[in-house]
Amino acid sequence: METQRLSLNTDKMSDFQQWKQANGDDFFLWDYLGGVANIEVALAFAKLFLPNVVEHEGGIFYWKLSI
Repeated sequence: METQRLSLNTDKMSDFQQWKQANGDDFFLWDYLGGVANIEVALAFAKLFLPNVVEHEGGIFYWKLSI
């Protein structure tokens, strides 16, 4: 199975474009996420899309059970 890289067209993201216009051309997606998201949002998305992510003693890990 071939893995394909996800293509994301930020030109169609109106909120991102507003942030970029306000912050200049060197404003990137990571900057946007840092401005609109927080750790709780990141963990909620991780739970939805990566259900094998677990917290253990304050660390966040990918857990894969091998039998």
